[in-house]
Amino acid sequence: MQVTVLQNHLKDASEETQSPPLSTFVKLYNYYDIAVREKILNTLCQYRSSFNVELQQRAMEYVGLIELGNDELLQKVLEPLPSFKEDDFSLVLPGRAQREEANVAVSLNISRDKREKLVAPRADKGPDKLNSSDLLVINRDVPLNSGGESDVDLEALFTVNSTMQLDRMAKENELLRRRFIFLLEEPSGVLYSDEFVELHCEQQYRGADARVTVTVRKKMAVGLEKVHVETTGVDVGLLLQSRNERGDIASSGVLRVEFVARSWAPFREAPTVRLSYKRPGECTTGTKILALPIVTTRFLSPYDEKDEMAYDTLCKQMNSASVRTRRLSAGCVTHNGAIEGVLKGMGFCVIHPVDSAEWKAMAAHATQSHGILSYEPAVVKVFSHSPGAFTAQVITKSHVLSAAISVVLGQTLPSKGQTECQERFSVFGGNLTPLLSRIICFFFFFCISLSHTFSFHEHCYALLLFTLLRLTASFLSLPFLWFFAP
Repeated sequence: MQVTVLQNHLKDASEETQSPPLSTFVKLYNYYDIAVREKILNTLCQYRSSFNVELQQRAMEYVGLIELGNDELLQKVLEPLPSFKEDDFSLVLPGRAQREEANVAVSLNISRDKREKLVAPRADKGPDKLNSSDLLVINRDVPLNSGGESDVDLEALFTVNSTMQLDRMAKENELLRRRFIFLLEEPSGVLYSDEFVELHCEQQYRGADARVTVTVRKKMAVGLEKVHVETTGVDVGLLLQSRNERGDIASSGVLRVEFVARSWAPFREAPTVRLSYKRPGECTTGTKILALPIVTTRFLSPYDEKDEMAYDTLCKQMNSASVRTRRLSAGCVTHNGAIEGVLKGMGFCVIHPVDSAEWKAMAAHATQSHGILSYEPAVVKVFSHSPGAFTAQVITKSHVLSAAISVVLGQTLPSKGQTECQERFSVFGGNLTPLLSRIICFFFFFCISLSHTFSFHEHCYALLLFTLLRLTASFLSLPFLWFFAP
């Protein structure tokens, strides 16, 4: 009866409250016969493939304890912890609370009269006797460092030397973010690079499976020791395994760390790894937390249909699905190919009529659980409401998948626009530089010849130089004005 009631509570409870009933099952294992034990064991085995990490870990430990152990081992492991004996060190004395109130008053700079009122003994109690446990009370009036000297090494961890250090950290984080966004569309690229190491990432996706190879290369002539690429965080909807994650890099070698992943369900966060290595010529260890470019949008596959009728039919079938709307800023993106390229890079089949401000996209998200590969549809509609500003509407059956698609789309599109701006500036500025230099030199020598031919006054000569400067500024502003041209 107890097992049946507990099973009903376990089914109705949420994932956050299922851990205590699951632990109760294994505690009841020794109290019933074989038939009930099999029922308890089957219940625990069902949670070995749970998406919740805590439930899965508990079920694996409990099943292993039952299958590999015996009744005596279970009785010993599940025995309640003994209670602590009450002694002088476990009792809370009334004088201790008063002493702590006094210390708090001193830290708050309360006057002496008010502090005496706080620590004054009550009228119905006598003076407290001196007890050995009072010696353990920390007196907060005494400074922790009696020498009066501060810990320089500890304070250096929380101190920023200059604004240049902040700028350098901001540039490193921005470069790391751009490389991550680049790898969301491309199969290979640089994941991280500093003065000692460089991490190159290669990706392959097929259905719900992924294979990622991270190659660690040294950038100095000497080798690297104790290189370790350790997995630190994986979302519950992703199964990730790695091999060959540590080793030493010789003077002419590399370290290849292989990751294999499988999408069980739509997940929110990309897996993270910790890169650590011993710096050459130093006793310190360099560490960096990096995110692998394995996001749930990489498991999208395009639909074969490429007409609006199939798009409308798919939208009608997903009336009760999760809808998410997000405004996007594309920056310098002005042509339709950039929007279509971002959607295709994410794995969508894009439908964009000629002279239209709407992009309709369809894709199927792949997941594989218990050996069964399944696909869930995902629909995206992007429309422009002003130059350089767009709105994306994502429709999926999973709110986690819709949130992930909108976030990746919101990160990739501005990055695409920023890259296009830099390319335009480099190309246009490179072609314009020789022409500008020739025009400025010609105008400068022309002004000098006029000043020698005609005896200009000083204010006329200054006016010519001012005109030269204004023309130079006008020519230099042409590339920036060209960006805003339709």
